[in-house]
Amino acid sequence: MTRRLFRPLPDRRRVASASILAVFLFNGFGPGFADDLRTSVLNTFKTRPLAMGGAFTSVEDDLSALDFNPAAYRLGEGPEEIRVHAFINPGGPILLLGNASRIDSWIPALSGVVQGVGCALGRFHGGIAFAGEMPAVRIRSNHPGFFDARDFGRDSNTDFGFSFHLAPKVSLGAAGEMTVREGAWRRARFGYRYGIQLRPRADLSFGMCYFDFPKGNAADRVLLERLADATLNIGAAYAPAGWLRLALDVRNVSDEGKEVVREPHVGLEIVPLRHLAIESGYFRIRGDGGETFSVGLCLLDQHAWIRPDRPHAGPRWVLRSALVESRSPAGRTRWVFLTGTLCL
Repeated sequence: MTRRLFRPLPDRRRVASASILAVFLFNGFGPGFADDLRTSVLNTFKTRPLAMGGAFTSVEDDLSALDFNPAAYRLGEGPEEIRVHAFINPGGPILLLGNASRIDSWIPALSGVVQGVGCALGRFHGGIAFAGEMPAVRIRSNHPGFFDARDFGRDSNTDFGFSFHLAPKVSLGAAGEMTVREGAWRRARFGYRYGIQLRPRADLSFGMCYFDFPKGNAADRVLLERLADATLNIGAAYAPAGWLRLALDVRNVSDEGKEVVREPHVGLEIVPLRHLAIESGYFRIRGDGGETFSVGLCLLDQHAWIRPDRPHAGPRWVLRSALVESRSPAGRTRWVFLTGTLCL
């Protein structure tokens, strides 16, 4: 059992990587409380990208990739026949019970439980990330508890898109986006994004994605992700070892005079144990001297951890967390994200 759950003791490279991560944490999260604390444990697919400092344009993932670069959207390796996956929020029942008095329609109830649906058919991977929570400035700013969902369902973001793998090393993707504010579903606004991912080697990938956000919501993703409207963003990811991934993004390389101009974001992901991942990220805000540190902890594939004798016989169960601290001359803001996904 021990040999299956734990890998060999860390070598010098793992010690060096852990030291780098310790520097991020020591410099990024000092003692004391932030001026503003915001929490999220609802239906969000942004936890891993935010934990990696937004350096996610070239990183492969499922629902999170639809939100960043749909060309990197992948439902894992599998047979050629049709595969359908449902992404369930394991905290959904708690949200529904704790906010029963605030739920007045079936849409918030459904969005509290169902995170999305994906389908894979050979080289084509499609999916929808349903009604995810938006960490915008005006949303969830003064909520008293983790499971307070008074604004959930009223302010949400839905992504729907696909990736098509032209060859083992090239994939294209496109996604649409629907935003709803103040519960006005009939007045939903739409945007789109499209991108490309290149994988010249198994351990190296490059991504490029163009964003056109819904009109009136162009600033929603500037706060934590630094993604501005009508901008082209590029990224690279390199995995020098199976337990380490390095990522770099550059915002707005199109030189269109947008708010975010050529801003580098760096992130890393370390897997010291087979079912445990540690993520961290950093970026410095151009212009106002602000900076953002982030760190995340992820428990991977818990069914395989519980049943090592049958690792693929049950659903994939992932628990993620992220702590993001933004510093500016006006003060500090800390975000806490706690989310889970049960992939059926």
